[in-house]
Order: sequence, then structure tokens, then C-alpha cells
Amino acid sequence: MNFELYDHILDSIWVFNKELEIIYFNSATAALLDVSPKRIKKGKKVHSYLNFEDSEVFFMSDGHKGKDVEMKLTEIPFKTFKGKEGIALVTIKKLNNEELWLCQIRDITLEVNLHSKYHEKLREMEAANKKLEAYNKNLEKMVAERTEDLKKANKFLAAMMNGLGQGLVVFDENLQCSNHYTKICEELFFQSPSHSTIDEVLSVKNKDSFVKWTDVLFKNMIPFKDAANLGPKFIEKDGRYVVLEYHPLEEDKKIKGVMVVATDKTEEKLAKEELEVKRSFVEMVTSILHRRKLFSIFKSEFKLGMSYIHELVRTKCHDFDEAKLKITLHSLKGSALSFSMKELGDKLHQIESYLSNTSIRESNEMIILFGELGEVYESSFRLACELLGESNDGCQQETRVIKLDELESFWHFLLSCQADKLAENFYHQFIKEPLSSYFDGVNEIVGNIALELNKKVAPVKVVGGDIRLDTRKLDEFFNALPHLFRNCVYHGIEKPDERLSKSKEEEGHIEIEINYDAESQELYLSVKDDGAGVNLERLREKLVFLGVADADKMSQKDLAMKIFEPDISTSETVNKISGRGVGMHALKVAVDNLDGKLDIKTEKNKGTEFIFRIPLAA
Repeated sequence: MNFELYDHILDSIWVFNKELEIIYFNSATAALLDVSPKRIKKGKKVHSYLNFEDSEVFFMSDGHKGKDVEMKLTEIPFKTFKGKEGIALVTIKKLNNEELWLCQIRDITLEVNLHSKYHEKLREMEAANKKLEAYNKNLEKMVAERTEDLKKANKFLAAMMNGLGQGLVVFDENLQCSNHYTKICEELFFQSPSHSTIDEVLSVKNKDSFVKWTDVLFKNMIPFKDAANLGPKFIEKDGRYVVLEYHPLEEDKKIKGVMVVATDKTEEKLAKEELEVKRSFVEMVTSILHRRKLFSIFKSEFKLGMSYIHELVRTKCHDFDEAKLKITLHSLKGSALSFSMKELGDKLHQIESYLSNTSIRESNEMIILFGELGEVYESSFRLACELLGESNDGCQQETRVIKLDELESFWHFLLSCQADKLAENFYHQFIKEPLSSYFDGVNEIVGNIALELNKKVAPVKVVGGDIRLDTRKLDEFFNALPHLFRNCVYHGIEKPDERLSKSKEEEGHIEIEINYDAESQELYLSVKDDGAGVNLERLREKLVFLGVADADKMSQKDLAMKIFEPDISTSETVNKISGRGVGMHALKVAVDNLDGKLDIKTEKNKGTEFIFRIPLAA
């Protein structure tokens, strides 16, 4: 396996075998160990160079975490063989079907130390504020004898505040800013707060809404903390990102002023964005390399989708089938995100939002959006082809050494020679495929969504994956199935605390069961989760709201089947995972195109089962 693609990754990458012997390491590994790359010898044990406080990590002498089940990002203290100590985020996963493991180590020692120092400064500021409060309580009695002391304290406090690098400014109920503020305010707010109103200082666009919000603050209509969360949270201008916090200044239990604390988070935001780009790239590389077959199907699907879009552009986006376009875009987006192709997924999501939120569409705007999609498509797949070692001319090469139609021709040749037994064996071995190959990436899809939603899901169980079939006509169906897995995690599986309250395990479970009836030549496939079940009450309310006939009289069975209709979703919000009611309809269309049947069984707090019957007879 070629590991050169990891050479330029900034995180330390190790590849080792089951004897814990080093097979590969990148240049970042030498930097982590503070040694020359020549000092690291392949074939030596990993733990001879690096040890973790958690002895159960796989590459420790008696460890097991990450051996059989992927160990996702885990924060662990470490110590190198040269005595360097620190804290790192560690991921360990098995590489494909080889007896090799990849360990990704991100040194976060500096971040942890900076975080600790930042909180130490905050504690110092809190202590100073408490001291100032003590002075102010008896200010009238102390003013004569402590005037000089207070001047010294105020000078010290001002110096300390200015030294913290945070902007502090106070405004009153008339929105007027105090003339006393930290010097850095002029830099963070791009103007002096003196003789200005707070809405001017914060560059507020909707002053009416802002005034209503400050009115809620000063009149104590709701707890200050809750009201503060409704105000502007940041200022983003000229490349600077400033985070805002609000604190009440009270007198006789009444709010007399509000202190705005402004903190420059520009570098932190840029660092997070850069880290996210690198993380997404690593996820994309790993996903594509581990799921080459499904990616090949996705390339073909995207090529057809782009052909359809090019035809729309050619006709200047006139007289198009909106339902078909939405299904096409949503299916492509789901597949792109399942391969961590973030830029491509984001662009498809932008076009989806445009179609959903814009009633009057300008053909020129749509053509521009589709043109941008084409550019992202070309660059994304060019990079993917380079990773797979394929040509850059649109990734249209066959991914098999022998083309499938050539294999089929040879099979027909064997039949013509009346070598029936040999032909049957050849067909089974070389044209049929195990259905498990279509589910290689399902745990990655489910795991990423669960992580984003703060849910826990056990590895997906596949029963019957060793069944081999001629799957050429099933590509559209299997390519639409990720919509169902996303639906199971998003709508079905509950969060850990909710599951515990229902006497369930913290981890949700999804099971795939496959059967094939050779006599009727039908494929039976079931996808079952142990989640909350379809929210039939909310679904009925949604259908009634949409004016669906007899929605209030529908049986639970008919009601549940409505989730496969276009534009039907029980989600409260639209995001990149769910909310448009397109994904499940795309799956139904794929089943209908195969003359198949689908069914759904759901029970509140017990889970949902989706059942598919697909005829495979020629």
C-alpha cells in the first residue's frame, strides 16, 4: 500500500503491524519525538519510541484499544523515549483488510497550556473584580480616608485590564457608552466608544431589534444570562473575528449598566478552520481508499447528474422537472458528504437552499450556481483520481483490471461450449459480488453523523453480507441507501441520556439483514434500528398543515409510509444531514425503478424496520 499521501499531513502518522512493529511514519512523527527521522527505525516496536499514560492503547505492549474497533479521537497524556511529555489526540484504525493499523497523533500540549493560562488570567481578573466590589460597598464612608488608595487601585486595575488584551466597555439604558474603556476597544471595534452609542460601536444592522433586546436586559424581563444569549455574539469585519460577552452592572438589584467584554478570536477561528480543512482531507482520503467500489459507483452517478445539469444550463434552466432536480441534488450531496467531500457537499447544499427558499428564480443565477458546481466537481474528482492512481480526464477509467462486459462475454462463451458447470462457477465467482461490499463505509457514515449529533451508535451489524449476486442493476438502490442510514441516526436513535431514561443502552443499534430467494429470484433486505420510532403524531400534524387529504383519518401504517413522499420531513430545521424530505423519496424512486416494494414497521420507543423486496429476474 502506498503511504506517500500521508507525508505532508501535519499530524504524526504511524502505520504498524500486529506485532506492533513500525511499517511507516511521516516527517511529523520525527517532530513529535524531537529527533531526526534517521533515529526512527522501521521494524522496531512503536512503544520503544512513544508511550501513553493509558496502557490499553493498542500499540502499547499489552494494549487492545483500536485493534478490532476504531478508536476515535481520544485525549491521552504521552511521553517520548527522550523524556518529552505532553497531551495528544489519538486515533487508531485498521487499514482495509490488511493486518496493518494506522495511528494519527495530534500534539495539543500547547493548546492545553494556553487554555490553562487563559483561565488563570480570568481567575486573576475575577479576584480583582471581587476586591473592587469590596471597596465600592462602603465607598461613601471610605472616600475621605481612602481616596489615594482607590486611585492606586484604579490605576492598577486599568493597567491590568489593558494588559489582558480584552475590550471592556459599559453602556447604559440609553445605549450611551461610558468614556472609560480599555484601549484595545478602538482596535477591536474599529472606532472609539467615547461619545458613541453601543449599537454604533457594535456595527448593529437592525437597530429596532437591538433596542428591543436592550430593553429586555435593563427591565429584567427574563434572567440576564438568558437575555444576554439573544444579543450579538460576535463582530466579523476586515478579517477580524471578535467574540462578545455581556455582564450586568447592578445597583439596588437594578441593572444600571451592561459591560461588554470583547475578545479577539481571529487566530483561534482561523486555526480551527485550517484544522477542519485538514481533518476533512484526511477523512476524504481514508474514506475513498477504503471504499473504492462505492466511490466508483458514486463517480458514475455524479457523471449522470452533471450531464442532466449541463442539459439544464444548455436550455438556460427553462421547463425543468423540479422534483427530479431536487432528488438529484440531494442524492449527490448525501454521497459527497459520505465520502467527506466537504466542498462539494457544501456547494450542493447551497443550490438546494436556493431552490427551496427562492420562489422567483433567475436563470442567470441558476446558471452561475451550476457553473460553480461544475468547477468544484472537476477539482474534487481530479484530486480523488490522483489518490486512486487513475487518470485525470474525468475519472472515467474502469476500476477493474478486466472490464465487466468482457467477463460477461467469456461467460456466454462458456455457455456456448455447453460447459454449464464451469459457466455457473465462473458467473458466481467473477460476475456476482458479495453484498457486504456495498456496506463497507456504512459505519463511517453512521459514526460521523452520530458524532455531529452527540449520539452514540454501535457498529452496524450486517447479516447475510456473504450472499453473492449480479448487482449491476442495483447500483442506484445501494447508492440511495445512505439516506436511510442518516435517517436512522438523525430521526431514530436517541441521545445517550434519553436512551438511559428509557432503560436502553447508551449506544443505539442498527442492523442490516439480507436474504435471497433463488426460486422467486427476489432480494429481501431489512434495515432495523432500536430508536424512538417514527413520530407519527408530528407527521400527522405536518400532513394536516400541508393540506394532505384525509391526513387526520389515516391509519398508522399509511401515515408511516408518507415519509417516502417528496418534501415530507418531521425535522424542525434544515441542515446538511436532514430536513428537506428528499432523501427518503430518492430511496423510494430507486426501489420503484427496480419494480421493487418497500414496507415500514415502527413502534414508539422500540424502533423502526424498513423492508425492501427487489426482483432480480432478467
